[in-house]
Formats: sequence, structure tokens, C-alpha cells
Amino acid sequence: MDGKSLIENTMELERVPETIDTARWDQFNETINDLTDTGFEETVTKEQYEKANAWGLSTAIDLHNCDPELLKNPKAIKNYAKKICEIIDAKPWGPCRLQNFGTNPDVYGYSMAQLVETSLVSGHFANKTNRIFLDIFSCKYYDPLKAVQFSKEYFKATDFNFKCILRK
Repeated sequence: MDGKSLIENTMELERVPETIDTARWDQFNETINDLTDTGFEETVTKEQYEKANAWGLSTAIDLHNCDPELLKNPKAIKNYAKKICEIIDAKPWGPCRLQNFGTNPDVYGYSMAQLVETSLVSGHFANKTNRIFLDIFSCKYYDPLKAVQFSKEYFKATDFNFKCILRK
């Protein structure tokens, strides 16, 4: 052997190149440079979505230091589900499902699921830390930046991060 563990050798074999087709995106260009200072790092444009022949787009959004009154308010959460569907141009499919639960105080809070014709909007609202974890998935393109910005403003988050993933 070459002195490396089996795990290290396997990791080298499975290492993925820096760029694969169009699945990895560059930082924003200067036309939206003002947003990069507020946490916007990567997004997917409609052109990139189409060029990649993607089946869908998923955006994971983590919101920090949210308004505790909003993240504990079932009416506010259901209203968010309705509004985010408008932002991403998705038709809700049935009512917003909302359940407040958890036995561990660290993760206790509401979980939300809103089915949409093109997939799903979901989230968990952590009471103890005032953090919200949202997932927006659609097989129809939507502007992730609009979804992130709206979510941040709606829940009055002071900090956030997000990641877009093309589904193929």
C-alpha cells in the first residue's frame, strides 16, 4: 500500500472535478454585486436551468435571528406559504399543513408543508434559536433570489444563507 488508508484512497478515486457540465455556478457578476455582501453567493438563472436541461430546482434557505413572534405564529406561517407560492408562481395544492411538535426543546417548533402543483414548499421553525429552515422545490423554474429575499424580509431575519441545486 502507499501508506494511505482505504478511506483516503477511496476518497481520491471518488473526487469530483471542479466543474461538471453546468451543475456548478460561479459567483454573481458585478450587476448584482450589491447583493453579495448580504449573503447571496450562488444562484441559478433561467438560462442556466434551461441549458442544464434540469428537471427541477431546489433552494435550501437558512434564516437566522428571525422575529420570534412570527416563527411561532401559525397564521403568519400559513400566510408565508401562500405568499411564497405567489413569488415562485406556483399553484398551491390543498391546504398548508402545519404541526407544532417536538420532544427536544432545541428543535421544538412548527413544521410546515405546502404541496404545489409543481412540487413542494416546506420548512421547520426552531423556537429556541429563532432559526427557520426552508426548502423550496419545483420542477418549474422560479427565481431563487426573489424567494430568498422575500423569505428573509418576511421573517425579519438578520442573517441567512442559501444553496440552489439543480435536479436532473
